[in-house]
Amino acid sequence: MRPLRFFCLLSMEMAARVKDICSLLEETAPRRLAEKWDNVGLQVGSLGGEIKKIMFSLDPCIEAVNFACSSGAQLLVTHHPLIFSPLISVHTDSFPGGVVALALEKKISLFSSHTNLDRAKSGINDALAEILELEDAEVLEDFEGGEGEGLGRIGGLKESLSLSAFAERVAQRLSAESLRIVGSEETCVKRVAVVGGSGAGFALRARAMGADVLVTGDVGYHHALEASREGLCVIDAGHFYTEKAAFRMLAQRFQITVNSKGWEIEVGFYDGQRSPLFNLSTGGEKRSG
Repeated sequence: MRPLRFFCLLSMEMAARVKDICSLLEETAPRRLAEKWDNVGLQVGSLGGEIKKIMFSLDPCIEAVNFACSSGAQLLVTHHPLIFSPLISVHTDSFPGGVVALALEKKISLFSSHTNLDRAKSGINDALAEILELEDAEVLEDFEGGEGEGLGRIGGLKESLSLSAFAERVAQRLSAESLRIVGSEETCVKRVAVVGGSGAGFALRARAMGADVLVTGDVGYHHALEASREGLCVIDAGHFYTEKAAFRMLAQRFQITVNSKGWEIEVGFYDGQRSPLFNLSTGGEKRSG
């Protein structure tokens, strides 16, 4: 009976725990790549919890935690952190306290991979470059670390497109409801820079590296004016859409990574979240060219 008992104990030890998945996630996006102000890693939960299913969500919203629970997940992995700075109190009727309380009640652990995933090789920006079919993509702004690490990516299109045609590709691939554009619709686009989330500050860097257009989100008036003066086209697809599409792709890839470890774990993605911003047509001034 001893060999049988040993086999049972070994099988139990091979079950993946939260700590195992955290280690795997940090291999993908090392903590050293994160900004000093950022808060990445395990946000809520126990490292010892057993994992059978993992849910990915761009944000740690109440809806995502409820969806993870109803789907049978024990871990929710988000891009944006739940907690940015130390909490001096936890109010369960407001954010983030309400999410903390719900996660603890439902026994859902929360993990964040944020600016480290932005800089990581095969992270958010590599995924965004792949989604938009950029060839020979390279890092836009290097990080003092391993090769291929840094913010943004820049690469070429297989064939040149007009800004208008490329914008249609961006809208379709990112499922963006609307775009804000700097530049003329007829401009020929061949070399493209991408920065998921807020990347308007990379306009000059993108232009210096030969980009015809920068695809990013959160573009303000003065950054748009600066890009226009430099002859750089900009497609603002929104912070939400540039990151959500990329994070969904990374969730799919993490399923492959988990499978390679021999763990029987399902990886899903919460697709129910919508951008908090939307455009309302007012019939105001129209741009003619």
